[in-house]
Amino acid sequence: VQLVYLRVEQGRAHEIEAVARGQMQRFPDTPAWRTALASLLSAAGRLDEARRELGRIARRAFADIPRDRGWLPSLAFAAEVAHATGDVANADRLHVLLAPYERLCVVAGSLLFYGSVSHHLGLLAATGRRDEDALAHFERALDTHERIGARAWSARTRIATAELLAQRRADGDDERAADLAAAALATARALGLERIAAQARRFDRPHLRALPRR
Repeated sequence: VQLVYLRVEQGRAHEIEAVARGQMQRFPDTPAWRTALASLLSAAGRLDEARRELGRIARRAFADIPRDRGWLPSLAFAAEVAHATGDVANADRLHVLLAPYERLCVVAGSLLFYGSVSHHLGLLAATGRRDEDALAHFERALDTHERIGARAWSARTRIATAELLAQRRADGDDERAADLAAAALATARALGLERIAAQARRFDRPHLRALPRR
């Protein structure tokens, strides 16, 4: 589990796909592995495949996912895929399911910390273009990540916020997005998080100024 997460953050998701598929086949009754595979595929840029996996998971509006210790991780992985693929319908369903738990953090058993639930709610709200809701979620998530010292997740939330601001393009959004990305890039360089670093580099000020306004 930890190796899968590490390879994704290192920008090496493609190296771990076979392992994730093997775990999914070994534990077919554990939805977290299928949702993790879908998230891994989206991280690798294979959005069509990720979308198909999410469709299988969401066939009964996520009611098939047992309410056990794998429930929150499964929904968090699914939230990432819904956001990456622009799946508004499933994003809305996931937001309803996760909203009561926004003050919690996602933990996969005793193995893996996977961010504040508020971070994933922010992704889902952003998918539905509910910008103010998304920003409020991201602010809560960043506060949580900073307080507990989850540096990688602070960087993730900063990048997610920068992406939203770069799309919204209200007054001051470009400067704020660039500042958030710069902070995320510093963390990514310190921790060897190449995926976050690559995302952060897209938010330099000249690039932001060239983007069309929504």
